Amino acid sequence: MAHDIIKQGSIAILKRLLVSAKLLLPASAVTEEKKNLVPACPGLRPLDISFSLDPNLNDPTIPQCPYSDIGVDYTITGPQVSSSSSHTDVPSQVTAIAELHLQKKERGKLLRPGKADLYMQMSLTGKDVIRSLNDKGIVLIPAAIDPHGKWGPMFDSLLTGYRAITPHIFNQKNQAAATMPERATSHTCPTGIIQQATKHWRATKPNTFYGGSYSAPTPHEWFLQEIGLLVTKAFSIHLRRSGTRVGLNTYRQNLRTTLPPQTPAQTRAPPGFTMENSGLLTFSYTRANSSLSPNGTTV
Repeated sequence: MAHDIIKQGSIAILKRLLVSAKLLLPASAVTEEKKNLVPACPGLRPLDISFSLDPNLNDPTIPQCPYSDIGVDYTITGPQVSSSSSHTDVPSQVTAIAELHLQKKERGKLLRPGKADLYMQMSLTGKDVIRSLNDKGIVLIPAAIDPHGKWGPMFDSLLTGYRAITPHIFNQKNQAAATMPERATSHTCPTGIIQQATKHWRATKPNTFYGGSYSAPTPHEWFLQEIGLLVTKAFSIHLRRSGTRVGLNTYRQNLRTTLPPQTPAQTRAPPGFTMENSGLLTFSYTRANSSLSPNGTTV
């Protein structure tokens, strides 16, 4: 649930940011779950959202991107395991631990399990999927998001140009997966799109609020507000629905066992209702001109 809300809500946010950064034309689209990216399995959708940079934007400050598609694949992580340490620089250590936790989820997307297509009667390993994306010039950027709304370093590189404290390291058997972080953080791939959008906005419209309010004067503040609101909404709905599914039956069972038994003498049901042993009132149909006996039955 939270994954789908973030995926669908981020399409409009990223598109406006890319247009403001002069990386996308207003008429271009950010596509959701694009197909035909893996020739061996056309129905496979390895990217949650993707976009193709427009080559028609003649801006010498923007390097030409050789990749056909840039895609983001969201994943929601659990809380990190806390660890105690005597390290003097506690904030830096906590940040490094949180980043490593998110990088584990990024690796899970790059070292993904295989995929079977029952209709085509074929199967692909995770290495085959990543290798196929590499061959077609498609960049996969895992976007790991933790319960506090922090996102992983690969997605942060796309947004702010951030460099990970500890880069991804893969063994010789997973060189196809190792190619993705190198491409996603290179200068030929779009990085730091928030800074680019903010630079262009200040140069062209310095006296206009980007978000329509003084609280969001540039794309930087606007994006943080929009993405923060989106993640908070997604997690809130997820927790509310999860609690409802898990706790509803338990609540009903506890209600039946904890309420003292009530007799008709203690609580008389109003007309149109019957009293059950559980103490709950349930609606029942009664014919016209009928009356209720003390025990809730019609006479």
